[in-house]
Amino acid sequence: MAKLMDARDLSPFRRHRKLLLDHYGAARILRNATISMWCGTGFGLSKIGWLDEDHLPIFFELLNHYSVYGENDDDFMAVALECKEIEDRIAEQN
Repeated sequence: MAKLMDARDLSPFRRHRKLLLDHYGAARILRNATISMWCGTGFGLSKIGWLDEDHLPIFFELLNHYSVYGENDDDFMAVALECKEIEDRIAEQN
């Protein structure tokens, strides 16, 4: 069973929200990883090879936080929905 978020815990999804919603390659990889955690869409782990030394630790931070709290993090749920909406708009434009 997932651990409930403590009020003192600041979700990395809230801390990195701006980055996750940004429009560059590493942000998109992190965004798609977040979407995959949220709704189970496929995410090729080979994509993390494209992350640089600034973004790779963020990926692991998001993944670790999700592995502990899952969908019991309201910030995760809100940001994941925003990420999905962005990716849906990108797909419509292509």
